[in-house]
Amino acid sequence: MSKNTEFWYMYRDAANYKVHTKVVLAGEMTKEKWDLIVSSCEDNSFFSPQKVGLEARDFVSLGYRPYNDDPELFELVDYSLTDKNPTVNITVEELVKQFQLNKDRWC
Repeated sequence: MSKNTEFWYMYRDAANYKVHTKVVLAGEMTKEKWDLIVSSCEDNSFFSPQKVGLEARDFVSLGYRPYNDDPELFELVDYSLTDKNPTVNITVEELVKQFQLNKDRWC
């Protein structure tokens, strides 16, 4: 049975409130692929979901007003393998490629 990947990321505003997002990607994440994603992020953690084909769920997208000191970037959280069906139309391989293409271009 083929494995898919649950991929977690979150938005953290300036007051430390968080919006967590979990998606299921087609394909299997490996430590090597995860390391490529991490090394492509700003400070090994921060990225823009829109630039890699993922939804940007932050407080503004949930209907709250923005604050001037809220950051633009989201944070990687973790991943795990799963037998669940994909919830987004992007594979692990495509995601890794998009992270690498956007390295040093997050802001």
